[in-house]
Amino acid sequence: MLSLGASSPVDYILESLLNPSAKIKEGYHTNTFSLENGKILSGIMVREGDAVVVIRDAQNKEISIPKEEIEERVISTTSLMPGDLTAKLNRGDLLDLVVFLSSLGKEGPYKVPQNRFVRRWLNADHSELFSRVDGTLAQEDWPGNVVEFDLDVSTPGKIAMKVRDAAGLKITYGQTFSLQDDLLVVNLPAGRQRFQVEVPADRKAPLQVEVVDTPESTGHAEPGNR
Repeated sequence: MLSLGASSPVDYILESLLNPSAKIKEGYHTNTFSLENGKILSGIMVREGDAVVVIRDAQNKEISIPKEEIEERVISTTSLMPGDLTAKLNRGDLLDLVVFLSSLGKEGPYKVPQNRFVRRWLNADHSELFSRVDGTLAQEDWPGNVVEFDLDVSTPGKIAMKVRDAAGLKITYGQTFSLQDDLLVVNLPAGRQRFQVEVPADRKAPLQVEVVDTPESTGHAEPGNR
């Protein structure tokens, strides 16, 4: 998706939205596995080793399947993407979507940066909020003054985060950090870790949190955007 507009013509993008199974890009075919216990698992191949196959399902979740449990594997000609995904869009909304997708990867406001920005946020009622292409969550995108975000820590240790316009923000993880400096370093265990951000009522600047590597970093984490 990061380079879709730069690598695919508009008519291909439109056809892929309206009829996802018409042309499936190499590496994106659906693999269906029948297991010894009767379960059926389907997804796009992520990687395959000597003992385990890893697929990504329609919910973007990675699933590891031991090869010894597989009875049958079938590569489908039907896309994992639902065929009626655009059914509820009117003509204007569909055109806006195609224009946006065709801009991805090109120079301009919709070029997706490679930074490890937090892109998925949770509102106070735990409904999801998503940042814009540049990684910012604009003030008008969230009601209230408290939001949360997750980090997926693969290697425990010190994790550094660059927080845009941090002055006045309060970030809580076990303890509350009143930020004046834009860099926050926290010692984290492995697994998904949740942070709460309290935003001053008079704040005008958007929120932006980026996981960065610094000389202090001893662990590794990625934003919990899935």
